[in-house]
Amino acid sequence: MVPTYANPTPQFATTYLDDELRISRDQDGKLFVYSRLSASTEPTAYDSKPSDLGIGDLLSGMVSSFAG
Repeated sequence: MVPTYANPTPQFATTYLDDELRISRDQDGKLFVYSRLSASTEPTAYDSKPSDLGIGDLLSGMVSSFAG
């Protein structure tokens, strides 16, 4: 452990434009725009859904680059 190291403290400022749209800015000035897709307040269960890590797209891109 480095004795002079301090853990960074992230800052995240959010502006709510209305009930469906908000804009957030992080400590580096990057903007994030969020929009509500559903008015439902029920949580979504993803237990039966397979995880999508993008492996299919990665493999497809690799095949394309080697074949093309």
